[in-house]
Amino acid sequence: MDAMAEKQKLDAEFQKRLEKNKTAAEEQTAKRRKKRQKLKEKKLLAKKMKLEQKQHKEGHSQPHELQADSSEEASGTEEEEEPSFVMKR
Repeated sequence: MDAMAEKQKLDAEFQKRLEKNKTAAEEQTAKRRKKRQKLKEKKLLAKKMKLEQKQHKEGHSQPHELQADSSEEASGTEEEEEPSFVMKR
């Protein structure tokens, strides 16, 4: 009888350790999941901020781009009139 009682006691301790390990693993998984989610949110926020800054810069630099486009168009008409290369036979 003592052997059976000892075996049951060891089985109960083993089950307790298994349960303890399971809860510890679940806690670790929850921490890691939370950390991954936080990093994803941080990356998304940084991406949004970068996009907003880019749009903000484009909004301020548009008048300069329009002037550059008009000067390029003027030089483009000159290039059409005079070819930059001549084919010889």
